[in-house]
Amino acid sequence: MRSFIVAMAGTATIAAIDLHAQARMSPPTRWDLTAGSGDGVSTVSLGALRSRDVLPGKRIRIGLGLRATAVSGDQKMSPAGAKNVPAGVTDTLQAATAALMLNVAGHLSVVVSRRFEAGLNIDLAGLGAGPSRDATYRTSGGSAGTPVKASPATANLFQYGSKDRGSLNSEFFGAFQATERLTVRAGLSHQLTEYRAERDLTSNTDRFRRYANLCFVGARLSR
Repeated sequence: MRSFIVAMAGTATIAAIDLHAQARMSPPTRWDLTAGSGDGVSTVSLGALRSRDVLPGKRIRIGLGLRATAVSGDQKMSPAGAKNVPAGVTDTLQAATAALMLNVAGHLSVVVSRRFEAGLNIDLAGLGAGPSRDATYRTSGGSAGTPVKASPATANLFQYGSKDRGSLNSEFFGAFQATERLTVRAGLSHQLTEYRAERDLTSNTDRFRRYANLCFVGARLSR
């Protein structure tokens, strides 16, 4: 993930000159619909992206967009932001998750040929929502669980690794342009889902999260 952010920053700096030359040209809007599954989690996402082809040869494509992602699955989550945890304590929170997130996403891709493209994208910041769920809290690997209520985190922010907050989606993909307007995509999705319990638990935090890796397929429609 860190290499992605560095690449985005460097490419954006170089691309500024090229973007100025294209200022009068409105970039096309691309609509992405994807469905993913893996690690006991399923996702469906819909995104709107505007991007620019930059640098000599127009081989690098960068952009920003909005992406809505719905995630569901029976997930066992670990504490996030835990502090002053008693020695030997291991916490988990298990819930049948159902969350919806709307995030600003950054995109970077390489145009390999006239029809093929490879790239990645990542949610940067946004909001999360979803119904409160009955969850089971367990500590130190005990078989007996404590029932608690938990809800999706409402604030999402990419800060890299364990510092991330909320629910975020990222994709690593290959794409084939089937027609002038339709592009087919497939790849791997890295999904972070975060829930907040109704109170601080033994690990002195109410935040619990899980990273899941999924395979996805999708279609992109250009305006």
